[in-house]
This record gives sequence, structure tokens and C-alpha cells, in this order.
Amino acid sequence: MHEKIPRKSPEPIQVILNQTEDATGNRIMIADNYIGGWLPTGLFLTSAGVDRQGTDKAAVLPKKL
Repeated sequence: MHEKIPRKSPEPIQVILNQTEDATGNRIMIADNYIGGWLPTGLFLTSAGVDRQGTDKAAVLPKKL
């Protein structure tokens, strides 16, 4: 998956996969340097709701909104 979005390092991509709760990547959409993901709640969000915090941390949405 990293090859499809080279601007993102593998670590945030793994967090995105974790947020979708689907390791196969079937709940991820990649198009023109864009990544979006469906969360288990049914929401579709850019980067599956994962935001970068500095160089080595990520902020994610809580499990229950």
C-alpha cells in the first residue's frame, strides 16, 4: 500500500489500516495521492480519521463518538 501513496510513511498507513479494523485494505480507498477509509462505524474519512501529531505521533478518533 505504501507504494501507492509514497508521501506517507508506512507507520501512519498502518495506523490507518488499524483504524479501519481491516488488515486486507478493503476498507481503504486510494486515488491520486489521496487515501480515505471507512471506519467500523460506517463513516468515511480522509486518512480514516488519522492525523499526524509532530513527527512520530498520530491522533485518532475515539472508538465511540
